Amino acid sequence: MGTTGCAILMNYVAPLWLPGSHLQTIWPALYARRVFGARPQYRRERWPTPDADFIDVDWLEGPQHNTLMVLFHGLEGSSRSHYAEAFADHAQRSGVSYAVPHFRGWKMAQSALSLVLRYLQVIR
Repeated sequence: MGTTGCAILMNYVAPLWLPGSHLQTIWPALYARRVFGARPQYRRERWPTPDADFIDVDWLEGPQHNTLMVLFHGLEGSSRSHYAEAFADHAQRSGVSYAVPHFRGWKMAQSALSLVLRYLQVIR
């Protein structure tokens, strides 16, 4: 990128109506347009694991035999996060399939029974 690109980044000035990095982070999560039409309608698929747990994957199907975009969200994210829905909208408009896997630990309430059962097996 060279020094020209660095100079551009260093000269960034926040808009007067949105000062500070905290507000600039929160604003899009609360007010940015997520999708241009209806919210994405995911198809949830549950993959069982060998240790009696599971991994959920939310899918948006595109045309058969096309590109697949996968979004790995952060600890607080989900397929309903503002950025996940924006990517889903982009995938739908681009004719791309889209998947959002939800990892272990993200769904603690749903897999609490599984955790208890594994614990009981360990202490026997």
